[in-house]
Amino acid sequence: MSGELAVSVIAASAAIIAAVVALLGAREARQTTRVQDLEKGLDGAHEQILAARADREQIWLYCRQLIHHIYVGNPPPPPPPPPGIFD
Repeated sequence: MSGELAVSVIAASAAIIAAVVALLGAREARQTTRVQDLEKGLDGAHEQILAARADREQIWLYCRQLIHHIYVGNPPPPPPPPPGIFD
């Protein structure tokens, strides 16, 4: 009887260890997926920031052209905006 008990304890222990390993593997896979999703989101945000910065620079240059146009006393019409700035 004690031999059967030992086998049962070993089998139960092996099942518990296998379950813990599977749980840890699933947790790691989930965290890896979350990290990858966050990295994709950050890449998209970085691209949006770069595009916004480029737009801001074009708008700033156009505003400087308008100010210069008024400052030197040029008559209307003002200089046209750069293409794509107000799309």
